[in-house]
Amino acid sequence: MSKMRKHWDSFLSHCRYTETVKVLAELKADLNLQNKDGWTALHLAAGNGHTEIVKVLAELKADSNLQNKDGWTALHLAAGNGHTEIVKVLAELKADSNLQNKYGETALHLATKNRHAEIAKFLTKLKVNLE
Repeated sequence: MSKMRKHWDSFLSHCRYTETVKVLAELKADLNLQNKDGWTALHLAAGNGHTEIVKVLAELKADSNLQNKDGWTALHLAAGNGHTEIVKVLAELKADSNLQNKYGETALHLATKNRHAEIAKFLTKLKVNLE
């Protein structure tokens, strides 16, 4: 087990802080590293509404299409939790809005299910499969 994997939870807990993410990137930390459940720093930042960290990870070219073990992407998490600005940042990163989780849900499904109308409207303007 690599040192990075061994200390993954500590790494992710520090990803709440923008400056820490920047320092980790300077130290060549793998910002796309996934824990045993497939979660990345971008998943956690997007799902928890940490817009500035998502922007930093976007600048650092974090992979917005990585899926966790249940098929959730950062876009699924942001859309489902109503984080409009993060959804827009992820769209600029070319996050694939048609990716489905293991339940067959896209980000649009989650935004609609959770009554995030502004996000749903935004996602329908992208090349989204409406089926």
